[in-house]
Amino acid sequence: MTAIQQFAGFYTQSLGFSVVPLLPRAKAPHVSGYLQREFGPDDFREGANLGLKSIGGIVVLDDDCAKRGLQLHNAFLPRKHCAIYGRPSAPRSKRVYHCPTLTTTRTWTDLQGEHLLQLRVGQQDMAPPSIHPDGERLTWVEPLWRGMLDTIDSEALITACTLRATAAVIALSWPARGRRELRLAFARVLLETLAIRDDVATDVLRLACELGGSDANGIKHATSAVRYTRDALANHERALGAGHVRKTLPEGAALLRRLREWFGKTAALAHCACALKFSFSQRFRVVRRVLAGQHRC
Repeated sequence: MTAIQQFAGFYTQSLGFSVVPLLPRAKAPHVSGYLQREFGPDDFREGANLGLKSIGGIVVLDDDCAKRGLQLHNAFLPRKHCAIYGRPSAPRSKRVYHCPTLTTTRTWTDLQGEHLLQLRVGQQDMAPPSIHPDGERLTWVEPLWRGMLDTIDSEALITACTLRATAAVIALSWPARGRRELRLAFARVLLETLAIRDDVATDVLRLACELGGSDANGIKHATSAVRYTRDALANHERALGAGHVRKTLPEGAALLRRLREWFGKTAALAHCACALKFSFSQRFRVVRRVLAGQHRC
């Protein structure tokens, strides 16, 4: 029995995973209709790659942030057992979860439409000991055993990915100048616009600052920025917010729209209280400006 056949047997017989044979040094299966077919060790030829199917409650988190130079490590991810693998240039880029309540693929992209994170369902992912098309071999971070995957709720997993993507997309737009005021502005966006809990908002902002290249003082200021902004809002004092983000960053309006979309705040803006102050035609124009990121409630 070849090495790839031994892995296929271990995955299917010891771990209960579903596998699919892939073309050598490729991500693509060599057969069609692979999701509906069952494969065993004898279906793997010498030199073939191996894919894991994300079916039967198995979900694969595909993390492309490392490819963008963003090292998020375990930030915000649930403290439950998952299986982690990758390759030397992206050693923790794939995580396998057991999440039966997630039934469709969810994707988080940057402002250019490039993937940051994806929770993959109903697909297949190249897995160890496959060789990546770039020539790197995939390996597991830790040994595997049957029952190692705790069952996790889809809401918790989606929330974790949304927070990771939020830190990443802010970091990708982080400027070289004007960071202090921008930290205050994003603090208000996180707290007020996205309604994130204070401690979580602090963690998101600190991580975004770190990934964006801020020094130790800048990262420390993220904590005080959230605290200061919360106090200002509680006392009905002026505080920088979304308007400053739009003014400071060329892509600020698009970034705010993306965040609102991820946190499900876009639809709510159509019913914002400020629109009630105007006639029907005026409300319509206000709503359009809000959705375009040109108006703040």
